[in-house]
Order: sequence, then structure tokens, then C-alpha cells
Amino acid sequence: EPGSLCAARYTIDEEWYRAEVLDADSDITTVRFVDFGNTDVIDNSSESLKTLPPELLAIDKYAKKCSLN
Repeated sequence: EPGSLCAARYTIDEEWYRAEVLDADSDITTVRFVDFGNTDVIDNSSESLKTLPPELLAIDKYAKKCSLN
């Protein structure tokens, strides 16, 4: 579901991080890692998305959206 928080495995280092679902369809899900700001495309068949326990949902996101002029 777009906008929901989850745990996602980053394809570069295979580690788990908190992520927000940006877009999802039947075979891929695009996520943004909320503590770093980078994005990744996850293959839905790879079991690389998990639900987060409530105590991790309560922690504020560390990455902040910003830009330079």
C-alpha cells in the first residue's frame, strides 16, 4: 500500500532498513528508505519486504526532504 511503512532489504548491501512504500504493483515495489532518503525497487517474489513492529513505527524518520537553490 503506497504510504505505508515497512522493512525492506536494500539490494546493494542486502541489509534491512525502514522504508516507505512509494508505488506497488503485482511484481515490484518502489520504496524510499526513511532514514537515508535513497530509493530502491524491490522484487515482490524475493521476500525482501516485511511488516514493522509498532515500536519501530513510532520512531521519527531521520531523512528530511530538502534541496539547494
